[in-house]
Amino acid sequence: MLFTSKPYSDPAAIVITASDFNQGTLNRESFARPGKLFTAHQSVICQEIATIKAEKFNEIILQQHQIFSRKGQ
Repeated sequence: MLFTSKPYSDPAAIVITASDFNQGTLNRESFARPGKLFTAHQSVICQEIATIKAEKFNEIILQQHQIFSRKGQ
């Protein structure tokens, strides 16, 4: 899932704040963009910075489901 510091006029963007993490944090308010999927090879991931809370994770997954369900119609 893509997190970015700007919503890029994405109506599906979900705000991620410091209170949305179990541990760690990002250095600024960020946005999850559920409609923007990508793959990354394990070798390009340097470290885990934070762990997002289950409630926020579920909100993002639900939004992804809604986006991709509409695209299939």
